[in-house]
Amino acid sequence: MVHHIRLREPWLLSSTSGNMRFCRHFNCPSGLDERTTVDLVVDSHAEATVVYLNGTRLGEAGKSAEPARFAVDLLLKSHNEIWVDILSSGPSDQDSVGLPFEVHLELGEKKGHE
Repeated sequence: MVHHIRLREPWLLSSTSGNMRFCRHFNCPSGLDERTTVDLVVDSHAEATVVYLNGTRLGEAGKSAEPARFAVDLLLKSHNEIWVDILSSGPSDQDSVGLPFEVHLELGEKKGHE
Protein backbone atom coordinates (compact mmCIF):
# COMPACT_ATOMS: atom_id res chain seq x y z
CA MET A 1 0.00 0.00 0.00
CA VAL A 2 1.30 3.46 -0.93
CA HIS A 3 0.68 6.55 1.20
CA HIS A 4 0.96 10.10 -0.23
CA ILE A 5 1.91 13.21 1.77
CA ARG A 6 1.47 16.38 -0.27
CA LEU A 7 3.92 19.19 0.43
CA ARG A 8 1.59 22.14 0.09
CA GLU A 9 2.00 25.76 1.12
CA PRO A 10 3.89 27.52 2.54
CA TRP A 11 6.64 27.64 -0.08
CA LEU A 12 9.04 30.59 0.16
CA LEU A 13 9.91 32.16 -3.19
CA SER A 14 13.21 33.82 -4.01
CA SER A 15 14.95 34.70 -7.25
CA THR A 16 18.51 33.70 -8.09
CA SER A 17 20.13 34.73 -11.39
CA GLY A 18 16.71 35.03 -13.07
CA ASN A 19 15.64 31.58 -11.83
CA MET A 20 12.90 31.00 -9.27
CA ARG A 21 13.72 29.09 -6.08
CA PHE A 22 10.91 27.62 -3.99
CA CYS A 23 11.88 26.45 -0.50
CA ARG A 24 9.88 24.56 2.12
CA HIS A 25 10.55 22.85 5.44
CA PHE A 26 8.84 19.66 6.61
CA ASN A 27 9.22 17.08 9.36
CA CYS A 28 10.09 13.47 8.73
CA PRO A 29 6.96 11.30 8.52
CA SER A 30 6.43 9.20 11.64
CA GLY A 31 6.38 5.41 11.75
CA LEU A 32 9.18 4.81 9.23
CA ASP A 33 11.27 1.65 9.59
CA GLU A 34 13.77 -0.35 7.52
CA ARG A 35 10.94 -1.76 5.38
CA THR A 36 9.65 1.67 4.35
CA THR A 37 10.57 3.34 1.07
CA VAL A 38 10.20 7.08 0.73
CA ASP A 39 10.19 8.77 -2.68
CA LEU A 40 9.98 12.49 -3.35
CA VAL A 41 7.76 12.96 -6.41
CA VAL A 42 7.76 16.17 -8.46
CA ASP A 43 5.06 16.63 -11.09
CA SER A 44 6.10 17.64 -14.56
CA HIS A 45 6.53 21.29 -15.47
CA ALA A 46 7.15 23.21 -18.68
CA GLU A 47 10.52 24.55 -17.49
CA ALA A 48 13.62 22.64 -16.44
CA THR A 49 13.62 22.14 -12.69
CA VAL A 50 16.38 21.08 -10.26
CA VAL A 51 15.39 19.50 -6.93
CA TYR A 52 17.39 19.50 -3.67
CA LEU A 53 16.78 17.90 -0.27
CA ASN A 54 18.79 18.95 2.78
CA GLY A 55 21.49 20.43 0.55
CA THR A 56 21.84 17.33 -1.64
CA ARG A 57 21.04 17.71 -5.34
CA LEU A 58 18.54 14.97 -6.18
CA GLY A 59 18.37 15.66 -9.90
CA GLU A 60 16.30 17.31 -12.58
CA ALA A 61 12.56 17.28 -13.17
CA GLY A 62 10.23 18.96 -15.62
CA LYS A 63 9.95 19.00 -19.40
CA SER A 64 8.46 15.50 -19.27
CA ALA A 65 5.00 14.00 -19.26
CA GLU A 66 5.96 11.81 -16.29
CA PRO A 67 6.62 13.03 -12.74
CA ALA A 68 10.21 12.83 -11.50
CA ARG A 69 10.77 10.38 -8.65
CA PHE A 70 13.69 10.47 -6.21
CA ALA A 71 14.41 7.87 -3.48
CA VAL A 72 15.05 9.86 -0.29
CA ASP A 73 14.84 7.23 2.50
CA LEU A 74 18.49 7.71 3.48
CA LEU A 75 18.45 11.52 3.19
CA LEU A 76 15.56 12.24 5.55
CA LYS A 77 16.26 13.91 8.88
CA SER A 78 13.94 14.91 11.73
CA HIS A 79 13.57 18.36 10.12
CA ASN A 80 14.03 18.66 6.35
CA GLU A 81 14.42 21.40 3.78
CA ILE A 82 13.50 20.97 0.13
CA TRP A 83 14.14 23.50 -2.54
CA VAL A 84 13.13 23.49 -6.16
CA ASP A 85 14.89 25.72 -8.68
CA ILE A 86 12.91 26.49 -11.82
CA LEU A 87 15.46 27.39 -14.46
CA SER A 88 14.27 30.29 -16.54
CA SER A 89 14.84 30.41 -20.26
CA GLY A 90 13.47 33.93 -20.49
CA PRO A 91 11.33 36.48 -18.66
CA SER A 92 9.14 34.96 -15.97
CA ASP A 93 5.40 35.04 -16.37
CA GLN A 94 4.91 33.59 -12.89
CA ASP A 95 2.16 35.66 -11.27
CA SER A 96 1.54 33.67 -8.10
CA VAL A 97 3.83 32.97 -5.19
CA GLY A 98 2.84 29.29 -5.04
CA LEU A 99 4.77 26.45 -6.57
CA PRO A 100 3.18 25.87 -10.02
CA PHE A 101 3.12 22.06 -9.69
CA GLU A 102 2.65 19.42 -6.99
CA VAL A 103 5.41 17.91 -4.85
CA HIS A 104 4.68 14.98 -2.53
CA LEU A 105 6.24 12.18 -0.53
CA GLU A 106 5.25 8.64 -1.43
CA LEU A 107 5.67 6.04 1.33
CA GLY A 108 5.62 2.36 0.47
CA GLU A 109 7.08 -1.01 1.45
CA LYS A 110 10.23 -2.54 0.05
CA LYS A 111 9.66 -5.52 -2.21
CA GLY A 112 9.44 -8.80 -0.30
CA HIS A 113 7.97 -7.15 2.83
CA GLU A 114 4.39 -6.80 1.59
